[in-house]
This record gives sequence, structure tokens and C-alpha cells, in this order.
Amino acid sequence: MPKGVIAGAFFAGVWGEVSIEQALQFDPKPLLRCAECHGRVFAHKDYADGAAAAFE
Repeated sequence: MPKGVIAGAFFAGVWGEVSIEQALQFDPKPLLRCAECHGRVFAHKDYADGAAAAFE
């Protein structure tokens, strides 16, 4: 997977992997962290200017 499309998500007291597509569908939004450095990230949807959905 390219960088920025997989992150960790905190659910029911445990961390698991989620894709950008899954993260954008959750309501309420879970706590997300980078799969590499474990820093906090946020899910961003596709932009009208053509930028792809990704974690930032």
C-alpha cells in the first residue's frame, strides 16, 4: 500500500489498521495514528482539485 492510505484506529480499547476509505466512513471519527511513527493523523477526503484522499 502507498504511504498515507493505512493508519491505526483506536476502537473498543484496542488499536487496529484501517484504510482511508474505512476511516472516512466512521461516525464518530476514531482516534487515528500513523502506521509508521504512531503520530496523530486526520483523514481527508478527495478534493475537487484532484488531490486523492489520504491521512495527514
